[in-house]
Amino acid sequence: MKKTLTVLISIAILLSCLVSFPGRVSAQEKYLWYAENLAKTGVFIGTGSSFELDRPPTRLEGAVMFVRLLGGEDEALLMNYPHPFRDVPEWGRGYVGFLYHYGLTNGISANEFGSYIEMQAKSFMTFGLRALGYSDSGTGADFTWEHALEFAYENGILDYGGYMELRNEIFLRDHVALLSYGFLKTDLKGPDITLAQRLVDEGLVDRAAAEEIGVVAPLAAGHFTISAGIPFADVVVRFGLPDSVADSGFGFDWQVYSGNPDEYFEVGVKGDRVVAVLLASAGFSAERGIEIGMGKSATDISYPDGMDRIYKSVPGDPTIYINHITTENRSVFRTIQNDYITYYYDSYENNAITAIFVIDDEIEEGHLKQFDIPADTGLMSSISRQVFNLTNAMRRQKGLPLLEWDDKAAASALLHSMDMDARDFFAHENPDGLQPWDRMEAQGISYMLAGENIAGGYRDAVHMVNDWLNSKTGHREAMLGGYRYLGVGVWIDAAGYMYGTQNFWK
Repeated sequence: MKKTLTVLISIAILLSCLVSFPGRVSAQEKYLWYAENLAKTGVFIGTGSSFELDRPPTRLEGAVMFVRLLGGEDEALLMNYPHPFRDVPEWGRGYVGFLYHYGLTNGISANEFGSYIEMQAKSFMTFGLRALGYSDSGTGADFTWEHALEFAYENGILDYGGYMELRNEIFLRDHVALLSYGFLKTDLKGPDITLAQRLVDEGLVDRAAAEEIGVVAPLAAGHFTISAGIPFADVVVRFGLPDSVADSGFGFDWQVYSGNPDEYFEVGVKGDRVVAVLLASAGFSAERGIEIGMGKSATDISYPDGMDRIYKSVPGDPTIYINHITTENRSVFRTIQNDYITYYYDSYENNAITAIFVIDDEIEEGHLKQFDIPADTGLMSSISRQVFNLTNAMRRQKGLPLLEWDDKAAASALLHSMDMDARDFFAHENPDGLQPWDRMEAQGISYMLAGENIAGGYRDAVHMVNDWLNSKTGHREAMLGGYRYLGVGVWIDAAGYMYGTQNFWK
């Protein structure tokens, strides 16, 4: 399974939301609202005919809620991890086994969990703080079980009235409902994202239900999260059918959304699931709330470990790696789902994120060679169009007019890419002494201004465009220049080596 608890609880965060207790005069009515609404997300579930808010929760009930707040219920019930406790009923075995497997709970003895012992407020607060990323063990512990309530009050999780109520009154299931709702709206201990938003981003809580009960804000126009692993049907419901379909070279098709320049993105689909995502419009994000247009600091804070290279274990050759290399203008990480995500930056404009590329780990690692791409004319055409779309996306982000596709310029570009392969050179001037404008004139183009970018050795469009954008030796100026037309020609030779040429003119 791709979701592991290590990923779920190792996020560092900063708490900012206050869990405010209502006055006790209307407490039961108020707490019932929390229980009823949390039930819509599957976080809080009743016990048959009612929520039984007026009785103390048991240790087992607290454990179940902890698992749900971690987003681990599906894994708990599917894996049914073993544990040594003899007093856990069958319906609770998966939950307790999950927590025991990950070292998140202990029993009251070697063989007893204490399933039916009443839970104390500080014990449930400990569960909530752990779900938020805080630790109560080891040398770097943030708090202790004994002072969990004090820690929550001092760090703004509880208001004063709530702190005093939990200290002085019997802890009831109505408190569990209220606190759970508050935990969902509280920021995690590092990145600026709430517990509820993380659960929504990971597909563990339904966004519509979370929006309905107010634990996540509705998506504003222009701000969207599209993640690998979601059903493609979800994308179609929100954005409609794609504008075109293109080959990827990875064994899946790109569903291309390019009709609206403010919402350009592509999703790779295999079967009925999204297995890759390419985002290049302002406001889009793939996870953790990190959007196109934010600075590189957002990824530095949210991902503690970057990756230099993605290695593939190949019999007889352990040195082969996939060509995702972290540089000053891109960073590669593992996603929450354990896939690969690359963030691309504009190093000349405050390292703003310009594109996000996510790909399923099994698909990425399935390519045994560094440049394992077929010399297929359909793929070449698809990558050429992707280069064109990405170039316009970069221009759109910077408020520049969009370029128009030109078939004559594309023909000139493709012939030059083919010529560089056939005659084994890499330059704007070919062995016959012809320059880009000479080749464009030969295609019948009458220009006032013309320019060209070339590239070699890439295996996808987004790396190519990103490096051009971050190159001040004419490439960036061409991409962002005052042209009107653009044609792109990508050629892949029999060995899988890619050449790319852009011809601009007006």
